[in-house]
Amino acid sequence: MTELPPKVPDQKKLKEPSDLRKDNLFNSFWADIKTGHFIRIDPVEIDGFIARYMGVIPLTDVLPEERVQIQKFLWQNLVFQIGHINNETIKKLVENEMYFVRKRDYGITASSETNTHILVLEDEKGQTSFRSLATKFKTAGYKPLTPEEKRKLFSDPSSWDNLTHVFVSDSHGPSPDFSFTGGSRSLIDRREYGDGYYDKESDFTDVLKRIRAKNGKAKIKMLDVGGNVGRALHNAKLLDSNIETFNMTLQETPAIWGDHIVRHPAEMMPKSLEEDMDVIESNVAFRYFTYPDIALVNVIKALSVGGEASIHFQTDMVPLSEDELTNRLREVFRQIKNLIDNGDLTIDPVWEGFPQSDLKLKLDLFDIKSGQGHYINCKLRITKNKTTRGKI
Repeated sequence: MTELPPKVPDQKKLKEPSDLRKDNLFNSFWADIKTGHFIRIDPVEIDGFIARYMGVIPLTDVLPEERVQIQKFLWQNLVFQIGHINNETIKKLVENEMYFVRKRDYGITASSETNTHILVLEDEKGQTSFRSLATKFKTAGYKPLTPEEKRKLFSDPSSWDNLTHVFVSDSHGPSPDFSFTGGSRSLIDRREYGDGYYDKESDFTDVLKRIRAKNGKAKIKMLDVGGNVGRALHNAKLLDSNIETFNMTLQETPAIWGDHIVRHPAEMMPKSLEEDMDVIESNVAFRYFTYPDIALVNVIKALSVGGEASIHFQTDMVPLSEDELTNRLREVFRQIKNLIDNGDLTIDPVWEGFPQSDLKLKLDLFDIKSGQGHYINCKLRITKNKTTRGKI
């Protein structure tokens, strides 16, 4: 009676060399499930991962001292991710007993017609509370997931993105969680959260219509910069199957959405993407970049002629001094203003929260004042009218 969710629509095999299984943090996950024994990741592998993340010819030249800072960020990110993978959670997914059951059989109400099941996992072996539940599930006709059923479940990106699950232990009451990863956002705003890329579906489909009207393309290439496990790209593909999706992310999970995974930091966006992306999106990711100015230039360079980008541009958590960040923003906005004056770009900034309300729509985006560098929070709607090759 074990029921598994339907597979997501088939997508192309990932083509980025850095996403091959041998290069993935979860390179042994599937074999571990088969054997039922979890093998921890050796932190000494970090240097190899950093080399692969940085091993690309970037759209924008990066100075040696900038490379050092980007690599420092990557090191911190990988230490965090490896720590998460090596903790007991992933080990339990591999080794412990689990049941995939209807929520009503667990004793809670399903939140929607599509979110009807819960994954119930043994937190520690031999726990009375879990064994009691296991007996209840078996009486109802359920069986513990086999290694093959685990492989099927965890090969679906949605299992990492939004699968309701609970670890059952005698030492603490069961409290369901709703994601193994966190941080992914939907393409269309879910009103109760306000976390979407667009307010409504027509806002996104209108972008596709405008681009197709200008460039005559049937197939649209869409890049999400900082796309996490790729929920927004998956949503986009369900709305329009004639989209080729590129997920630029450092998130490591055994399964991820995206026709192509671009596993490089935003400052190292591959030169091969130059003027090749018709739609570029980024939602609450720029605040984590070491050099948001370089990332923004890369977005402009990667955008195709006639293409549109929507970038949530935040700088409040950027790890640079206020002076350095302010100087960088002044310079990049000076370059962008030249492109606008030349008719190459159209940019519509929509201020959100920062700077203060008396500045928000009247503030000249291209006249960054000292003291404001850390507090930019706006959405940049960018349209490329003419090629920018060699201009920025």
